[in-house]
Amino acid sequence: MGKLDYFYLLAPAWLALELTLWPGFRAGVIAPSAGWVAVFYAMEAGIGAALYFRLRLAAPVALLENAAYLTAAVNYVILAPMHIAGSAGTADLAAAGASYRAALPGILYSAFYCVFRIRRILGGGRAR
Repeated sequence: MGKLDYFYLLAPAWLALELTLWPGFRAGVIAPSAGWVAVFYAMEAGIGAALYFRLRLAAPVALLENAAYLTAAVNYVILAPMHIAGSAGTADLAAAGASYRAALPGILYSAFYCVFRIRRILGGGRAR
């Protein structure tokens, strides 16, 4: 099991962090509620278990999940400010901006992780 694979084994810690101290930390790009956040981290924990037990389809599933997350993260980073600005007349602009600023570091961290992992899987690089 490579060092990058341990990221998935930390899914329960990421879930606890996101539900208690840092809303929107990682799952904020795709999960609108606590239930969906739990589903997101259950999926990541399942990928972590598959990687730990070296199941044959673990790496392709992790690659697919990384590509989907990276797409959602890029979409969130680029389009969320436009959505916030577009809803300036109907929404609390300060709260929306604060939520975006709070979520951005965790989302960028996860996006960089996804890039390194995809590079390792596709490029055959040694990131262990």
